[in-house]
Amino acid sequence: MALSITHIKHKDIDRNLWDLKVKSSKNTTVYAYSWFLDIVSPNWEALVTEDYKYIMPLPKFKKYFIYYIKRPVLLQKIGIISNDNISDKIIEQFFRNIPSKFKIVDIPIFNQIYSQYANIQISKKTNYELSLNNSYSEIYKLYSKNHKKNIKRALKNNLTITEKFDIDLFLKLRVKDDKFHIYKNFENEHLYQLKEILKYAKKKNICKMYFVKTLNEEYIASIFFIIQNNIAIKFSTRTALGKKMGAGYLIIDNFIKLNQKQNILLDFVGSDIKGIAYFNKGFGSAKKIYSNVYISRLNPILNFFKK
Repeated sequence: MALSITHIKHKDIDRNLWDLKVKSSKNTTVYAYSWFLDIVSPNWEALVTEDYKYIMPLPKFKKYFIYYIKRPVLLQKIGIISNDNISDKIIEQFFRNIPSKFKIVDIPIFNQIYSQYANIQISKKTNYELSLNNSYSEIYKLYSKNHKKNIKRALKNNLTITEKFDIDLFLKLRVKDDKFHIYKNFENEHLYQLKEILKYAKKKNICKMYFVKTLNEEYIASIFFIIQNNIAIKFSTRTALGKKMGAGYLIIDNFIKLNQKQNILLDFVGSDIKGIAYFNKGFGSAKKIYSNVYISRLNPILNFFKK
């Protein structure tokens, strides 16, 4: 089936219709809402079919004189949104309709692609998801032995969890987290975007934030969930002491306990990194494969974007 796909610039996107389609789609995600895209890629553009039956955001960036499409730091995956089935053929049509001004396309999408396309490189990426429909005791049975051990260790360390919304405290802990040194010179931009996401989610009442502290009232870990359309995605952080005392295990376990028997899918947001994958998998979550699409329209000598 050949689709009529139109490229729309940022100013021409019908935001109300866009968000309505995101909300009602089979593969809905907070990453696709216009407000989220506005924060992580302020000038994003889009590909759409008639009546926005199929839509695809294009996170647009520019380096020197070259426009390219790439995953924003705070967005795990994106892709084609629709309430209809999305075949490999439809995915191919969308990517071949990306305007030629974008010389590099390097973006993870929701689905696993099984086909191979000329001039399009497809690679696999990993995510972990956990349904909270069951009781806590049933979910806990699926925890790894090491995870159960680390939760008990955190409790023996007299760590306590408090629910409160404190953006500045969350960001202070984020800066202390050695995981986020990977952002290098993008760190300030990353923190600004994260702050804007936190503010919007609080305003719309689609979030929960928790902190872990020691007996000495020292905050050593925090986690923030955006819960929308029955999907919870997380942004977490911990200090070196928090890592040592098992705070990360305790705070996830707490969220599962509080939301047991709820129609909520906990999206762990990754990962292909061995240590993070181990942590996410250990809560009994299911491994999900999705795809990354890479297209280069540059002369090989100029192809300095792919990492």
